[in-house]
Amino acid sequence: MFACTEPIINVNLPPPILIPDIYFASGNAFIIWLDYLAVRRLQPIIGAITLRILIVLIHVSISMFFACPTEFLNASMLGSPWYIASYIVHFADKNLSFRESLIGVADTLLVFQETKQEQSIKQIRIQGLAKVARGVFKWSLMKSAVDRWLPYGYSQRLLVIDYWSVESFLLTALIGLKVYCIMGLMDLLTGSFQFMLGVPIIDIFDSPILAHSPRDFWSRRWNRIVQKIFHRQIFTASIESRNSTIKVTNQKKNESRPSSSSWLQCWSSSSIRGLAVFIISGLFHEIVLMALVRKMTFEQVLFFTLHGIAVWFEIKFGNSVRPKVLI
Repeated sequence: MFACTEPIINVNLPPPILIPDIYFASGNAFIIWLDYLAVRRLQPIIGAITLRILIVLIHVSISMFFACPTEFLNASMLGSPWYIASYIVHFADKNLSFRESLIGVADTLLVFQETKQEQSIKQIRIQGLAKVARGVFKWSLMKSAVDRWLPYGYSQRLLVIDYWSVESFLLTALIGLKVYCIMGLMDLLTGSFQFMLGVPIIDIFDSPILAHSPRDFWSRRWNRIVQKIFHRQIFTASIESRNSTIKVTNQKKNESRPSSSSWLQCWSSSSIRGLAVFIISGLFHEIVLMALVRKMTFEQVLFFTLHGIAVWFEIKFGNSVRPKVLI
């Protein structure tokens, strides 16, 4: 039973409509501009929640139905428009201009690191060059070793082999290593910026292999830029929304809305918001894989939901204090 390779949900999707690279890229840029206009013009009419659901559906539809011939551009367009659109909506909601919103998006890509000790510009630039070297090493490792070990059509192969087979475990480990090496491009970018600007820029990854728990892995070590997005868009935004809603509710003393207050009390829990982050992340990864391999299995949603539950158990029952390092 456990060796069954067929997922519970296994839906084959039709191939996407291929359009030229320039039209695909410019079309995504145009949609982001429409996102900004929608927040400024439509949100007062249809409401913030309805508008955001509409924006998500539009971006999901673009990912599902359209693609471009260039694989790298196609993969980039699966993630970057979501990132830019989420912040464009965030900044537009604060009455910033489109130009100011784009500058704000660019600022989020450069997460400056707070250092405990004063460092000279020379030291900071040397550390930037070290990041560049690390990125070159990761990229070289992927091209010289990992890509050679991966079989042709490995993404489709992974979907048809037995779950618990040795090949499945090895292939999964190699794909994870490939993804980590691809992220070495971020080391090249952040290291280059750190060298040119002379300011410390945070590492996207912080030695994830040394994580001592699920919470340590997801909260402190893996893809810290995306972690920052979820913290701002879900944690901070939900707290601000809750506080503003409570303020409005307190002004209406004669009205009683227990269902709304109970929902606010539930959403005010950091554990609930944390689990919501994992579910949303699972949906995002599911959409990306659906667009790439044209299969819908909801395994990504299950994977991230299970990790969210594991983190919740750690916070609720475990010791969330980081272990002391003996020097």
